[in-house]
Amino acid sequence: MSAIESSCIFETARTFGTPECRQWRQGFFERLPSLAEALAAGFVAVARRHGNTAGNRWLARRAAGLIEPERVCRRFPPLAVDLRRAFAELRRQGETPLDGIGAGCAWLETVERRLTLGAFNASHDDDALIDYARAQARGVEDVRHQLVANIANHN
Repeated sequence: MSAIESSCIFETARTFGTPECRQWRQGFFERLPSLAEALAAGFVAVARRHGNTAGNRWLARRAAGLIEPERVCRRFPPLAVDLRRAFAELRRQGETPLDGIGAGCAWLETVERRLTLGAFNASHDDDALIDYARAQARGVEDVRHQLVANIANHN
């Protein structure tokens, strides 16, 4: 039985939570499908020890800073295998599984930020990226020229 199933069975057996509560938790699991099993296992551990409410608070706190790793991998197909391997290694190196997941998600966020330029990413056509960068540079130059002209007019 998976931890996700166990969390629902745990609530039913102990009468912790309501159907709305289970649905609320399911929102976290659906948003982070590749991490859902680890999150559910953590929820079950906390809820068994401290109750359903504490488990829910723990889940909300832990899931807040996480991103779905597969979304980043799908965004950069040429790098997907390497991204998955690096994420798995960061996850393995964590003090706890969820600490490793947090470190891996933070790393994937920085990778995504560094490989993205506006609407383009590094796996798109190079010419499109160059054209986009030139357009941005022209925009900056236009604003600079307007500012210099306004200063000259003011003097």
